[in-house]
Amino acid sequence: MTPTESPIPTESPTSTDSPTPTDSPTPIESPTPTDSPTPTPDPSEFQYPPETGESGLSAPLGRAHASRLSFNSFSVRRQNAFESFRADVTPERMSIQPGEYTANVFVGGGEYYLRGLVAGQRVYDFRQTVPNEFRRDRVVGGNLVSALADGGEWDIQGVVQRDGEQLLQSIGDGVAAQAPFRNASGVSRYFRDPFKVTDFVGDCFVAESGIVRRMTASVTAREEETGRSETLQFRVETSDVGETSVARPGWLSTAEANAPVVSSEYTDNRRAVAVTLEDGTRLPGRGNLDTYDREGYYNARLDQPIAVGDTVYVWKRTRESAAVTSNPPTEEPVSSWGSNTRFNLRIGRIPLISGRSIGSGPRTRSLLTQLLAVSI
Repeated sequence: MTPTESPIPTESPTSTDSPTPTDSPTPIESPTPTDSPTPTPDPSEFQYPPETGESGLSAPLGRAHASRLSFNSFSVRRQNAFESFRADVTPERMSIQPGEYTANVFVGGGEYYLRGLVAGQRVYDFRQTVPNEFRRDRVVGGNLVSALADGGEWDIQGVVQRDGEQLLQSIGDGVAAQAPFRNASGVSRYFRDPFKVTDFVGDCFVAESGIVRRMTASVTAREEETGRSETLQFRVETSDVGETSVARPGWLSTAEANAPVVSSEYTDNRRAVAVTLEDGTRLPGRGNLDTYDREGYYNARLDQPIAVGDTVYVWKRTRESAAVTSNPPTEEPVSSWGSNTRFNLRIGRIPLISGRSIGSGPRTRSLLTQLLAVSI
């Protein structure tokens, strides 16, 4: 099976580490429009962005959008299927606030901090390198804009005025090509491969500068093996360009002190993988410890908490799933693990470890793992 990767959306930074715990999803509130889109008195005065035209939208629009924001401050709201978040970005710092998940991330000075909440318990991470998912060029949404612009059939509607700004409005209706959806991990990872996009509906508002103020899309895809169809929603919405600021929250030292340190090794001729929590905060028993090798990807539910010093064992129970147990397997696994086995540790819906090689040993908190690359 193909692994499903999830970015790590986050909770609003605060100056204290004692918020009232809650495990309920925090929905992103849609901004209240101040002006409904209306035609401008003289659309001939509008300077069309070079990445748009009467023929519609295309992939370069995503690159132009990211480029225009590369040295600026801004806020962006994102929805990728089941995942949503808001990011406030400046040239020096980034704060990602939660949409669907009770977690938050702060990036500043080349360091990455995470504070999450799972089953009423705090979960932390810290590293001195910023994961790819949290580079500003990824958070801004240019890759998603490119995929939607190139994959959908877009029709330029004309120039409208929205919130006091002249914008080029386009309507998406129909599928132009399959490749842009399949090649963009920010879309394809939400559908079971192989799939075919059968329906596409969207709208887009672009400023003269090339910044995408809002792009939404409803994408329907059919799984070719099962015939099952699913419709998912995607959105990029940019605001407060040049007016966004990010404060340094007060919980960063707590995250650094409590980030998990994990080691792993093969046991009993690779019949199982032993994973040990060497240091950090106790991990609640709610998540996944998925493991994969050349034979395939094996989903494994983590139903037991892991305290510092505890070891759990992961072994192949079936051809598609693995078991996580407190002791080495007493029954014979369907096969042994390969020489290049890796694992992903997800607590709740917060990925803490991804792509870790077995036997890499415990690492300091500053070098703790890397998340799988996800185009958000």
